[in-house]
Amino acid sequence: MTQTHNNINTAQWQMGITTAIAILAGLLISWRITLQITRPLHSTLMLAERIAKGDLRQAQTSTRRDELGQLA
Repeated sequence: MTQTHNNINTAQWQMGITTAIAILAGLLISWRITLQITRPLHSTLMLAERIAKGDLRQAQTSTRRDELGQLA
């Protein structure tokens, strides 16, 4: 009976640690994706504001091959 409880306890700890690692990995991945989307948008917004104020000397180059790159 004690061996069974030990096995269950060990399995619960392993599942808890695995779950915590998976949640942390998911958070890090989502944070990275969010930065990849918001940084170019912020940069493009700042450029649009400068152009709206009359500063037409600004240029923005982008190497992205997606919709954000087309927007820039």
